Amino acid sequence: MKTPKVSVIVPVYNAGRYLRDCLDTIISQSLEDIEIICVNDGSTDDSTEILAQYQGKDSRIRVITQENKGGGNARNAGLDVARGEYLSFLDADDYFEKEMLKLASEQADETSADVVLFDAYTFNCVTGQTGEPSWILEQQFIPPQKVFSKTDIPETILQLSACCVWNKLYRRKMIQRENIRFQQLASADDTYFSVMALILAQRVTVLNKRLMYYRLNNATGQQSGRTKNPLNQYIAFKTIKEALEQRNLYDMLERTFTNRAAGNTLVNLEAMGTGSSFELLYEYTRTEIFRNFKFDQREKEYFYNPNFYERLQMIKKHTAAEYLFQEYEKLRNQLKGNRSK
Repeated sequence: MKTPKVSVIVPVYNAGRYLRDCLDTIISQSLEDIEIICVNDGSTDDSTEILAQYQGKDSRIRVITQENKGGGNARNAGLDVARGEYLSFLDADDYFEKEMLKLASEQADETSADVVLFDAYTFNCVTGQTGEPSWILEQQFIPPQKVFSKTDIPETILQLSACCVWNKLYRRKMIQRENIRFQQLASADDTYFSVMALILAQRVTVLNKRLMYYRLNNATGQQSGRTKNPLNQYIAFKTIKEALEQRNLYDMLERTFTNRAAGNTLVNLEAMGTGSSFELLYEYTRTEIFRNFKFDQREKEYFYNPNFYERLQMIKKHTAAEYLFQEYEKLRNQLKGNRSK
């Protein structure tokens, strides 16, 4: 059986509202030599019927059905049966530029890369607006050389890209060689995979184009899982730190790791949708997370974003209620300033 160029793995859980958009933009990719592995993770909406419909009209689609076990387990199930030279992990609520897989696989071929990074748009489900964010692929950290690895930029390798898998193409043999797997977490299940693949890759390249659309304000998407599982982001980074220590890589990568962990911790705190989840994560940050990652022991210059230092110091010195009140005061003063203009 011929090996496809790219295995596209899509975990599907109650994604019926957006699934057709996702599948339409995958089956219409200009690169036709692909296999599409959809893992139906116990969906209870019309996702099952939609998958059957698309499988019936495109022989490249394979559907795996399982009980609900989470996105990480679903991606691992797809990974276990993938045959492609390269791997693409896409979410069922996102959609993609027609040339995405063609351009990414061509650059991987040209550079013999283990990982190809590319940029993305955001699409706001509420407003219908498309954005060009800077956080998915951070331009200021892209090195001048076309091919690089952690040894070339050990202090900034993790600042290049968000800790997600959907803006990357992976060489399957590298993933198999390093035995990189997705964590069994209800949220942040791709953080460990994304970070470890970038670190363990011997050859990384950047395709500086926006090739997909990441949905925002989607209540059924992975973004909504943070509030229910406020500590999962920390669990992912704790596991990464342990893996780096086991491989004797932590000392070399401590600064890039600490900056990435700090940024993700602060973003995760902002994403909490209830007071109880915010307070739980806030107190855990002040105690366990500070102890493990030593955020409060770093000088201001250690952080690439000076705002990280200031906010971490606020967390260290104030209770959750005091922190929120100070944030409220900042916002109120900004509003006053806007009214006076």
